Amino acid sequence: MEVPFVYGRLAVNQNFTNRDKELKKLKGNFLSGTNMVLLSPRRWGKSSLVKKAADELGSREKKIRFVFIDMFGIRTPTSIQWPPSWS
Repeated sequence: MEVPFVYGRLAVNQNFTNRDKELKKLKGNFLSGTNMVLLSPRRWGKSSLVKKAADELGSREKKIRFVFIDMFGIRTPTSIQWPPSWS
């Protein structure tokens, strides 16, 4: 049986669906400068939701910039290499 959901990567385009209420709230908070915490179990689309909101706002709001940092591999403070090696 084929699973209709995307796992292990961001859901984009037709794979991002049925999050209109959350998307509207998140974009409103971005525009107003309101802090927000997204809580849900792993793999429920938090990163996809933020990416979708950022893409939609970033294309029309030139004063807003987004930076995405993958911190999944950071387990302890000592696992962060500083200064970074840009090899």
